[in-house]
Amino acid sequence: MPNLLRHLNFLLPHLEQYALKCILTLGALLSVCIFSAVARAQSPDTLVVLYTGGAFGYLEACPCSKENLGGLARRATVIQQARAAFGDKVVLVDAGNQFPTYPKSAQEAQLLAQLLGDMHYDALNLAEYDFTYGLTFAQQTLSALPTVSVNVCSAAGEALAPTYRLKTVGSLRVAFLGLLTESALSSANETAQRSIQLLPATAALAHALDSLAHERPDVIILLLRTQDIGYEKMLAEKFPQLSVIISNSPDLMTNPPTAFGQCLALTAGNDGEYIGQLMLIFDGRKRIAAQSTLVALSPKVASDKKIAERIQAFKQAQKRKSSP
Repeated sequence: MPNLLRHLNFLLPHLEQYALKCILTLGALLSVCIFSAVARAQSPDTLVVLYTGGAFGYLEACPCSKENLGGLARRATVIQQARAAFGDKVVLVDAGNQFPTYPKSAQEAQLLAQLLGDMHYDALNLAEYDFTYGLTFAQQTLSALPTVSVNVCSAAGEALAPTYRLKTVGSLRVAFLGLLTESALSSANETAQRSIQLLPATAALAHALDSLAHERPDVIILLLRTQDIGYEKMLAEKFPQLSVIISNSPDLMTNPPTAFGQCLALTAGNDGEYIGQLMLIFDGRKRIAAQSTLVALSPKVASDKKIAERIQAFKQAQKRKSSP
């Protein structure tokens, strides 16, 4: 027993040194792993998709919002923060319906379109309420914005937006398409329904994807406006080349994002109350990770000063005009 104790006394310092080395080595390995993860997140194979939709003409938070959510000035702040964090890895898209469901103030709609232009969207879907004020107003007001649609045409059959748009983000080629269904158009006012006609949705999308194929995009994002239940799932199954569907269904306000096969389906809700952020990480052309977050545009989000001042100036001018 005394001999055993002597051996243990001799070994203990060496065992402590060995344990310390193991701990230090493990710490170093963890540091490398964390660093690698951060480096990957900042690599050219990271794509950050900011998505909005269904603003319905609100410059500020909708009075209907119990939590005072929404507003373009807050939205602009979140967009600026994302671009500051991720730089040119960010794309910004909208599922459609910029204007209200019925005519209110054409001047307010014009200001809304101008403010959207200042946010530098990459693609905006043409949806039914974008024609609340008629075709001519929509063409004039939205002409400076990068609208997209595979099936929205004038009553005369003229395409009103490019079928798709492309953007290179690092090593990735990203394609944007827009789609509007008859079920959604049927809810619009008579002015909107007289202004446009729709090509058959799935046939138009199939044709657009065939035309897009030679561009060899790595990511295909479909901006969708529909009132058909389960339509996103049907499209994802019918067109497996779709990577992401940004829609308006409240059922898609989930985290993690809803997946139909390899296609992710998401929504930012209505009334401009939220902005979504989807981070996609790729190894070459293969998506290896995805994470989504919905940011509530609450009073806790600081308002962009310039946009807030433009909105207040507009409101004051309108107030003066209405004064006797």
